[in-house]
Amino acid sequence: MGEVWRPDGGASRAVLFGTAKYRSAELPAIPAVEANLHALGERLSDPSRGLFSDRPRNCRAMGAAGKPINSASVGSALADAAREATDLLLVYYTGHGLLDHRGRLHLALADTDPDPETVGFSAVQVESVLGLLGRARARARVLIVDCCYSGRALAAMATEQSVITDQLKRSGTYTLTSTTRTELSFAPPGERQTAFTGALLRALEGPHALTLDEIYTFVHDDLTGRDLPPPQRCAVNAAGNLALLRAPVRTGARHAADADGGTGAAANRPVVPRPAPSTGSAVFVRPLEPPARKRWQRLPARCCCWPWRRSSTACLC
Repeated sequence: MGEVWRPDGGASRAVLFGTAKYRSAELPAIPAVEANLHALGERLSDPSRGLFSDRPRNCRAMGAAGKPINSASVGSALADAAREATDLLLVYYTGHGLLDHRGRLHLALADTDPDPETVGFSAVQVESVLGLLGRARARARVLIVDCCYSGRALAAMATEQSVITDQLKRSGTYTLTSTTRTELSFAPPGERQTAFTGALLRALEGPHALTLDEIYTFVHDDLTGRDLPPPQRCAVNAAGNLALLRAPVRTGARHAADADGGTGAAANRPVVPRPAPSTGSAVFVRPLEPPARKRWQRLPARCCCWPWRRSSTACLC
């Protein structure tokens, strides 16, 4: 592992946004969204460990406490953060993910119309967020997306001739998504947070500050160990060595999921609880690919976008 980099909280900005309740009857509420926003905001602004401990106002949570947000307010907040951040710009979304008629991912808000033909007029298009990140002057940009088919954020960056790809390659960029471009994200019954964000928070609970690459590995092991879809990542220009906490960094220790190999690294591993698998049958949304449907039908968790009353392939997590 290379040298760990801790951004300066005063020169960094974070925008966390999401919506738990929706006006459309076709978008069921996701109570875990508010818990996600509240807990992650607290973790990043923790007085003793958080990156924004000295400047908590630099970490903005939108949509928490039932306060409605729309695409205009989110766009304004993102633009302000992009102009102000010179060290780190972090953007996090949690809620329903929706696909338009071309399969492009949109991030749903309270007044979003889920119709694939019109969703782009009332939701936040993930390509717009990526474009803004690409134009930001921050030394590093981090995007974390917790919704179904969130891996499409990576697909938008993967096009060889994409202007977004060229912009994001200019400096360190890290994208972490809760699942692949064709699979679902889950909000297990009885758990306060969604499965992905819950694992992310547990990664940030350990006694040592994990880098983004170590956080990804921790979350991957946590989710796949519970038979849930794996997260995805894309790192550019050593952004994986960035740490989001001010806690001590582990020296010479491997990730919690790695074998000791006789090094005694286990003593330095973060000790965090993992919820026991939920019981009951999974409720799923009609996915884009039949194999994914057959696989996640058996998962012991509940898809957070149930029930879905439309007979389309649009994602609602």
